[in-house]
Amino acid sequence: MAGSDGVPIVSVVVPTFRRPEMLARAVESVLGQEFRDFEVIICDDEDPPGEGRLVAERLAARDSRVRVLANEGVRGQAGNLNFAMSRARGAWIKPVFDDDALEPSCLGRMLAAAVMGRGSVSVVRCLVKRFENGRLVRTERRGRRAAVEQLSAGDAVLAMYLQDVDVGIPTQLLVSRHALEAGAVMATDGRFVSNVDSAWTLSLLEHGSLVLLNEPLVHQHQGGHTTVTSGMSDDALDAEFALLRELQHERLGGRTRVPSVSSAQAMLRAIRALERMRRGRLRSAVSLAADVRSVRAWGLAVRWAMRRAMPGWFEIVKRTRLSTDSRAYGTQRDPGVRIRAQRSGAHDGVSDAGDRRAVG
Repeated sequence: MAGSDGVPIVSVVVPTFRRPEMLARAVESVLGQEFRDFEVIICDDEDPPGEGRLVAERLAARDSRVRVLANEGVRGQAGNLNFAMSRARGAWIKPVFDDDALEPSCLGRMLAAAVMGRGSVSVVRCLVKRFENGRLVRTERRGRRAAVEQLSAGDAVLAMYLQDVDVGIPTQLLVSRHALEAGAVMATDGRFVSNVDSAWTLSLLEHGSLVLLNEPLVHQHQGGHTTVTSGMSDDALDAEFALLRELQHERLGGRTRVPSVSSAQAMLRAIRALERMRRGRLRSAVSLAADVRSVRAWGLAVRWAMRRAMPGWFEIVKRTRLSTDSRAYGTQRDPGVRIRAQRSGAHDGVSDAGDRRAVG
């Protein structure tokens, strides 16, 4: 049920292309949310329309909160998402890709985390459960991290640059309307395929801070279907990572002791070598590791591996703890009440003053 002004608090946008069964699962997970003040925009990129459009229209006929659109913008997943977001009415926009799904408490808990943020928050990120061919293979753990944490825009960029925080896939994000209206949309110029999500987050962080909700509220499904990164070569991936690191490094220009782009690239190669070793691909791991001659890169990569094994330990960039108890933030009164009260107010600016600290 929308507020008294008829405008929902959250717009859930679901870009889709030729995955009708997955689309139904994704949208059903949205309609089953405990928080009810939302709209669903299904945006179909298939032309002429196929079975996916029929599934979408059946869902819309069943629930008046669901709208079905044909993508009139740039073709492809990023362009389809941008067009769907341009039609959203909510104060917060929740992307849900058609091969993902949400836990029933996802919207409510992400909104509750958002309203806890200090200053202007542009993006909230939750953790994820990963499935392969329908089987749960990994659940991201909170570890010793606080239930809800916040990073200023500058600190968030630094954490991304050093692989100190993983923003994940778009379905893990809740995005503020003011950031989108300021122009923070997904790039469709072809520079990014694999890293288009991270490049988008970098753009969002030009307009506010990052809130980390350390609870797995999203299901990411992989295996058995084609993705936008299927078939990308290692060389293509390396080129994208290098460009992303260059953009991040530009944003960190005023900070001291920030590793060079070449060091950050070497760190990524070292991380990939460690991952291949963990998966038993020893020959490939040794070959990749032999190219990494930077002691600092290896130090950062090993620290990344320790953080992955023990979440909350060995972090480089300090977080502000907003809540240490998931029950405390999760049981507060309807977060929509506060958001409705703020809807017509001005957004607080975010200052990076004091953010230009040395990297420890």
